[in-house]
Amino acid sequence: MDMGCACSLFNKMTMRRIIFCIIAIMSNFTFAFPQITNDSKRGDTWVVGYRRAPDVQDYLAKFDFSSGSLDVDTFYTSTWQLRATSTISDTSGNLLLVFTGCAIANAQGKAIKNSTNMPPDPVIQQLYCPNDYPLSQTLMLLTDPKSDTLYYALMSGARYQSTVGFSSYGLYLSHLSVYEVLEKNTQLFPFEIFSAHLAACRHANGRDWWVVVNKLQTNQYYKYLIDPSGVQGPFVQSIGMASTKPSNGSGQAVFSPDGTRYVRFSDRDDMLIFDFDRCSGELSNYTHVDVPGNEEFSINSGLAISPSSEFAYAFC
Repeated sequence: MDMGCACSLFNKMTMRRIIFCIIAIMSNFTFAFPQITNDSKRGDTWVVGYRRAPDVQDYLAKFDFSSGSLDVDTFYTSTWQLRATSTISDTSGNLLLVFTGCAIANAQGKAIKNSTNMPPDPVIQQLYCPNDYPLSQTLMLLTDPKSDTLYYALMSGARYQSTVGFSSYGLYLSHLSVYEVLEKNTQLFPFEIFSAHLAACRHANGRDWWVVVNKLQTNQYYKYLIDPSGVQGPFVQSIGMASTKPSNGSGQAVFSPDGTRYVRFSDRDDMLIFDFDRCSGELSNYTHVDVPGNEEFSINSGLAISPSSEFAYAFC
């Protein structure tokens, strides 16, 4: 028997739900490395904040947790202010790449080769880049299961329409090293996506990745498996209630640190909790948790799960 899939054989403790409404100061940051020991420091360095003005050389905050405590330093750049951010570090916690939606920078704050103009829509490039990709919590950097020196960048694309402004449309994948983007913006998901709800989890084999997105205003979940041969899927599953929000944004989707739960939170739909099988990618045991007054918080909200995987925290 493959011991990597033994997770599906154990009885899972029912998640105790305690919901807090607090100010979310860092909910725009995306990372996905809690499920495997060797990658425990891949998400230890964060780059957050805004530049004061697009024409002024300035710096952002770099939060480094690799020592076991928080060390705050500066991250210099003359290019970006950051509404959306994803970073990835090496296995020692040293920063490698910063993905801002408009471009991908190295640890020195310089754009790597072929990484500028990352948004697929040229109108978004013109209106928002290089300073401010308009969608939060829509970016992710993952390791390549086939190589220790290559990475994948995932982004929820932004599409501009004159009648409604910008919206989140499509899921795009790029393949890169720390020096250049090798393949750019392969479209995986050709529908309107619930932005801010991009989430990834390690497969039970400790090598591959599951990536999950929800098609807007449906209960359809599109799951992609990233393995050494590339991207497999989508594997589409209908489960639970359909998302009712007529536009994208609000809240967040996350996996629990042990990978056994997939949880979504938004101002319209409250909290949706699923069991997740890291071997098959199947969602099950759907539970809806009502959050009274949640609709008042709109887009400025997020979600986190405790290190013990027992508690879900809604940031309102």
